[in-house]
Amino acid sequence: MSEISQETQAQSKSQAARRGAPRWLWECGHVALHEMAGLAVLGLIIASAFGWFWSNPRDFDSEGDDGPVNVAMPVDRADPALADFAHADLVQLAAIAPGAGQQSIPAPGAGGGVDIAAQERVPAWRRNAVAAPGTDERYRIAVIIDDLGLSPAAFNRIAALPAPLTLAIMSYAPEAPVLAQAAHAAGHEVLVHVPMEPEGDIDPGPHALTTEQTREAFEQQLAWDLDRFDGYVGINNHMGSRVTANAERMTWLFEELERRGLMFVDSRTTKETVAPMLAEHFGLPFAERDVFLDNEFGADAVEAQLKALESEARKYGYAVAIGHPHAGTIAALKAWLPTLADRGFALVPISDIAAHRDGITTLSLN
Repeated sequence: MSEISQETQAQSKSQAARRGAPRWLWECGHVALHEMAGLAVLGLIIASAFGWFWSNPRDFDSEGDDGPVNVAMPVDRADPALADFAHADLVQLAAIAPGAGQQSIPAPGAGGGVDIAAQERVPAWRRNAVAAPGTDERYRIAVIIDDLGLSPAAFNRIAALPAPLTLAIMSYAPEAPVLAQAAHAAGHEVLVHVPMEPEGDIDPGPHALTTEQTREAFEQQLAWDLDRFDGYVGINNHMGSRVTANAERMTWLFEELERRGLMFVDSRTTKETVAPMLAEHFGLPFAERDVFLDNEFGADAVEAQLKALESEARKYGYAVAIGHPHAGTIAALKAWLPTLADRGFALVPISDIAAHRDGITTLSLN
């Protein structure tokens, strides 16, 4: 018997069985099937509703999200510490400074919602910044003068130089508040020059930050330094080769600077400094010294360093120098500063360098 004839015979038997069954039985079965189908559809609807209700709403907002993406940060200069940070282990960095860069959300105001005034508060480093001249395509140069405030006569000679210089006033200078006001009146920007522990047995001066201090003592001393006067954009280190190489102490320092909205300028008294790495980690406005002007005090030696400063600026677009209120430094700067604009350079305050590094325009800064 062929496969077709077997199939035909089976269909005939099925039809005969249907004809032989009572009509009322078939109608009852038909109704039961309809009822069962309706219950099945209702069950699916209920199950879907419960599935949506208990699901995580974020699952609907993260379609195609494969997790965090590590974006390589551009490295402006061939700084080994910064180059190492570009490939740093984020877990290790979080262990050093777990709260770095986190922005707290302001509490709702009396009228409900987010407190817009608190959210839009301008940080101190921008609020106290001196307006930079229009730079166009010129190379930026910032000149910081350290150790100010211990000799009023030396301060006056520095303040009389063309602005804007950046004047770093010793935190323990007797007339620090008055000098800061005088610096602003002359068009200069101001830093607090904070004494920090160096390598060796050199005394950094009173009220210094050290690696021997507990966190409480460190923070109390830092608060004393920062509360001496106001109107400054940030701090830089006086000496400090031991402190700036200590990740734990620098983390304590940067946490307070971040809280106060201040910038940090690394005098780079040691190649072991961790400041560039931690500044990137905290998102802290930052600049660093490229050239020391007066390791040798004579005006001729300072002039040679100013040429080196110009080379750095041409190479990278900007450069930062640190000098001191020595007679040779003042004489060299007095002759050099008026020539900058005609030779394609722009003298800027240190806040402009930090803003330039962070991609903030001079217009938004001031």
